[in-house]
Amino acid sequence: MNFKTFLAVVIFVPLASYGQSTVVSTPNTSLLYIGLENPVKIAVNGIPCEKLMLVCRDSRITIEEKNCQYWVRPTIGGSIRFELLAKLDSSIVDTFNLTAVQVPDPVIRFHTSPDELGRYFIMDYIVVKNEVLDKFGVGYPIVKFELYAKRKRKVIFEIVNNGPSYNDETKRKIGELHLGDELFLGRVWLEIQGQSISYVVDKGIFIN
Repeated sequence: MNFKTFLAVVIFVPLASYGQSTVVSTPNTSLLYIGLENPVKIAVNGIPCEKLMLVCRDSRITIEEKNCQYWVRPTIGGSIRFELLAKLDSSIVDTFNLTAVQVPDPVIRFHTSPDELGRYFIMDYIVVKNEVLDKFGVGYPIVKFELYAKRKRKVIFEIVNNGPSYNDETKRKIGELHLGDELFLGRVWLEIQGQSISYVVDKGIFIN
């Protein structure tokens, strides 16, 4: 699905009213996310949206508009000032601020499955979840991940596995672990908007 088409159908929640006549709406209450195209909708009582334009004087903020819908992409965090102008003469109709924040790190974990005794066994792939990226329709496939294992606090192997599922070498290494050994998910690389981004996890699980 086209990214912007997806955003256009998001149900907008009123954020605030400015100047008793301007209503700014976003799907994320008062937040913009750095690096993402955030949908923003503006309504002014008595002025058709076609006669308005949204601007930001900070060159690190990009704004695209189509059919009275704006997509704001910040590259910095903090409070950002916007101006709503009349297209006819560029006079200021209203001003408001929105806060930009980093996209939160994804939740990354082993895929495990319990047996009839409630013990958890490691399955054959890694699970990654990011609710913000899901909401914006941005994919984040796993490029590779790092595993290492400890026996009595001593590292007994380290391995980097391409893709989300365990390859044959990873399965063999895990199969050689003893009861009481610890398997750690060290680092995971995700592809997000064409860039490979790594996250340190360092989560361990006991072999039982």
